[in-house]
Amino acid sequence: MFTLLGYFVPLLTFVFQRDTPKQDLLSCQSSENEETFVPRTPFSPSHGGSGRRASCGSAHNTSRRSMVPPLQDSPVASRKEFQKDGDVAHPALSSPKRFAMVSPKPHSPVRQKSCVARLGGQTEGLDERLLAVQGLKERCEEQAKQISALQAQLGETSICMDVLAITTQHFCHKNEIALVKERELSLELSRIRDEVVVSVGRWERLQGEKAELERNFEQQLRKLKVEQEKELQDLQESLREEQQKETELLQQQQSSQLEQFSSLHQQQVEEMTENHEAAMLEMEAAHNATLATLQEEHARTVKNLRMAHEQQKKSLEEEFEKLRLSLQDQVDTLTFQNRSLSDRAKRFEEALRRSTDEQIVEALAPYQHIEEDLKSLKEVLEMKNQQIHQQEVKISELEKLAQKNALLEERVQVLQQQNEDLKARIDLNLAMSRQLSEENANLQEYVEKESNEKKRLSRTNEELLWRLQTGELSPHMSPNQSPLHRPSPGPGSPSHLPPFPR
Repeated sequence: MFTLLGYFVPLLTFVFQRDTPKQDLLSCQSSENEETFVPRTPFSPSHGGSGRRASCGSAHNTSRRSMVPPLQDSPVASRKEFQKDGDVAHPALSSPKRFAMVSPKPHSPVRQKSCVARLGGQTEGLDERLLAVQGLKERCEEQAKQISALQAQLGETSICMDVLAITTQHFCHKNEIALVKERELSLELSRIRDEVVVSVGRWERLQGEKAELERNFEQQLRKLKVEQEKELQDLQESLREEQQKETELLQQQQSSQLEQFSSLHQQQVEEMTENHEAAMLEMEAAHNATLATLQEEHARTVKNLRMAHEQQKKSLEEEFEKLRLSLQDQVDTLTFQNRSLSDRAKRFEEALRRSTDEQIVEALAPYQHIEEDLKSLKEVLEMKNQQIHQQEVKISELEKLAQKNALLEERVQVLQQQNEDLKARIDLNLAMSRQLSEENANLQEYVEKESNEKKRLSRTNEELLWRLQTGELSPHMSPNQSPLHRPSPGPGSPSHLPPFPR
């Protein structure tokens, strides 16, 4: 609140300072208006220069007042204007020498009046009056504007004063409320202090009661501990006696139950031994029956496997002989055809023959181990005949035989694939041999044509040499008839031969 009062006090001083220059300005303007309405003396030739000088001085003063633009907004400008007007009014009382040195401005009304005075005497007075009236009108308008501006500012200041009054009332009301609250709080604080004093007394009294209760509680605890120890001793003695009685009873019951359990156990053991012996006899009979059936099945399976193995062996041997004979025939035909080729074809055929021999050796290599496999199979069969009584070994051997049969089937399939590969390679070799034979024939034809061409060229050369020697070739011989301009050779020449298929 004090800060707000400190803020509004300089505001009030500023408003009052703004109002005082306006009042001074109004008083100055009223004095100026009174001075302007002073009647002027008419011009007379008897007074001469003094009257003219006075008129010039007054006209000069009026012109200087009218040329200064008034400032309507600021009171400082109005005060300055008032001071200027006062300064201008003082030289009218001084000597006329001061006005003799002042030259009027070219556009001032004083210059115009002096010109009119020189032209005529009667028009000068009228012009002065008209100019004075115009200056007064302008001055009145300016003062009216200033008055309206001052009235507007006065209204604003009155509004500010109203606002200030309202705010001061509001803050005074708040201050009163705060004082009332402060009194209430002081009363509450005193009441709380009294309550604190009372509560402190109660706390001290309660502390004393607490100490007395603790002492009583300790005494009662001691008494209860002594009583509890006595009761515990009595309980321990009674429990010991009861425990001894119960242990004796339990021992008697346990001995009787042990006798009963031992008799029951003996009976159950005898029953179990009898049942076990009967089950063993049954299992032995079933085992013997299963062994007999398994031996019969094993014998049948072994016979079937031997028959199938012998049949497969015979079929493989027959197929092998057929393949060997067919391959031998094909190799003989290939060797017979390849002997007729040239040196280049022979070298190529030897390389192919080497590759085919290696492939044949690789193809025949798996067949060399068939006898060894058969021997191993015979040994396995003999071992199985010796170990027929063991069923697990028999099953494992049968699985081994099945695996070996699968391997043999896979080998047969591999051999078939190799046979097909060999057939494909033989077909390729036949195609290559045919191609080589065709190339060889083409080469032979080309060589024959080249030899014929060489013979023809040699003959033409001999003829040309003979003609040159005999002088039959004349310089007037046509170029078409000369051997150098003969037509190019036909399709038998090397330049027109088709390219070889590589």
